[in-house]
Order: sequence, then structure tokens, then C-alpha cells
Amino acid sequence: MNLDIPLLFRKSYRCSVRTHALAKGIEEVRKCVFKALASTAVDAESRAYAIDVQEVTLKNFIDIPGYRVTVDVESAFFPKNLQSTDRISGLGRMRSAFLLGDVVLPPYYQMGFLSPAAAAIEKASNPEDREALTSELLKSMYNESGIANLCLGVFKKKRAMAAFYGYIVESVEAHVLGMHRAAILALIPCIEGIIRNIGADIGKDIPDEISKMDFISVLTEVQKRDIRETFQSYNWVPDELISIPIFDRFHERVQMLESIKFFIDSSLYLDTRHYKNATGLNRHGIVHGFITEFASEANYLRLFTLLSALSVVCILTGDNGSLFFPAATPESEAWASRLSNLKRG
Repeated sequence: MNLDIPLLFRKSYRCSVRTHALAKGIEEVRKCVFKALASTAVDAESRAYAIDVQEVTLKNFIDIPGYRVTVDVESAFFPKNLQSTDRISGLGRMRSAFLLGDVVLPPYYQMGFLSPAAAAIEKASNPEDREALTSELLKSMYNESGIANLCLGVFKKKRAMAAFYGYIVESVEAHVLGMHRAAILALIPCIEGIIRNIGADIGKDIPDEISKMDFISVLTEVQKRDIRETFQSYNWVPDELISIPIFDRFHERVQMLESIKFFIDSSLYLDTRHYKNATGLNRHGIVHGFITEFASEANYLRLFTLLSALSVVCILTGDNGSLFFPAATPESEAWASRLSNLKRG
């Protein structure tokens, strides 16, 4: 029987944590590996396995120091100290500010643009001022040109979004005509269908029912897939390292998906009986007629921002695309002009 190398890595890591070897250096970690080998090996040639321990630093938004432990041709990553990641990036703070305005973290815009806007929303002295600031920001981000560039340059090209592109176009046209109720109602099934399609793309099918936990589970799996990419050159890492709470401290893509999950959980798909947000943007309340005061330009643009964020999720699950705002094209400029004409009447 061959050596169970994943078991060896688990035992080695537990020993390294228990004896504080991770803080003491390579030789102490190596001792733990040999100790684990002695209790794991089951054949007579156990002492012949090639063992190597090296200090390494992984880079993914921040430095993650640790050890590369190699046994024959398989390797593991042992982090030196998980608490070394204990910080919140600027994006995490901005996310919290935007969620105060009932908006997911807007993608494709640079931090230099988003940061002062987030600070203003966070510092608003009352809900009315916060809503006014949020509304003006959304209108400046998603004017006719911005909407046309995103729709034609991003949404139309994503596998999970393609089936709903006609809905999106009609919702945009209703929006510029001031028919915000119709525009919002047109986007709600798009959002649900897109998340279902993303789930299918990653092998996580959603049952034929409306469940926010199913939608959140799809986004959680995308986060975990992205985290695992950090360790793609390793055969084994500690389970506790594939942790959304840990990576949410510093990893910007994980933070963006966490923003979507929070918006779905605490606002858009929150049980209407517990919904208290002044915006009225609650799927169940709207669709079932419990909430009737939701038809605002800002609410449509909130859903459009969510749509934009889901397009980033499509990129993370394998669609080609850039995380920079799409450039204008002759086609998008022509559509933006038509939208402006519709708006003017």
C-alpha cells in the first residue's frame, strides 16, 4: 500500500500548529513532517520518500507567508499565521458604505471614483440625504452612454446573460421613457435566470423554485473556486484556509461577491415580513403586490448595478472579459443616441 500523502500533510500541519513550528522556521516544520511520516507510512520503504520544506510567500492582493512542503511530487501550503491577513481593504470599507445606500459594490469603476462617493454616502446625516446622494451617483454612472456601453460591450457577450438580453434591452428603453415600474419588473426575472445559468456553468444546478439560499450558494461556490485558484500549484492546503471570512478581509473579487450575497440576503430577497428598507426594492414584496412604492429611477439603477456585478461573476466562471469599463463603439454610440432621443420624447 502506498503512503497516504494527503493524510501525511494533515498530520504534519496539525503538528506544526500544535507545536508552534510555523513560527519557528523550516527545521521545526520539517520535524513535524518526519514525525507525521513515521506514524503514517505503511510500507518498508517509508524512509525513502523525498521531503522538502521551503519558505514561500503567495501573493493575492496581499502577501500570504508560509511553507511549501513537498513529499515526492506532491506539495502542500502551510500558512505561517492566518491572522496575518486580518485587515479590511479599502474595497471592503466602500462596500459597506454602498450597502448603506442599498446598492451592491459597482464594478468596472476605479477606486478613485468610487471612494469619495462611498465616503459621502457613509457620512450622510439622514436617510433622505443618503438616498439623494445614492440616486445622483447612480444617474451619473449609468447615463445613456454608460448603459449602452455595458449592455453591448459586456452583457450581450456573457453566456449566462445572453438569453435575457432582450429583456434587458426592453427594460433599458422603459427606464429612459420614465416607465420605472415596468423596467424594474422586467429585470427581476433576468437576475434570477442569470444566477441559475451561472450555477449551471459551475455544475451547481438550482431547483425550479425561488430560494435566496440557492442563489447565495451559487455565489459562495464561485468565491471558493476563486480562492482555490490562489493555491492551484499545491495538492493540499488546510481546509480552514479555503475560507470566505479570511479572504473577505483583503481579496477584492471575494469582497464583490460578498456584496451581492448581502444585498440578496438582506434586501432584494429578504422575507417581506422582515423587510424595512425605505427603498422598497424587495422582490417578493413587489411581485406579490405587498410593496407598491418601488418605481423609482434609483431603484432601477440599483438593479442595473446588480446586473453589472453579475456580469463580473460570469467572468470569474470562465467567460472572457475585462474588469475595466467597456469603451464606446459605433454600435453603442448609436444606441445611446437613440436612448437619449427616447428620453427627450
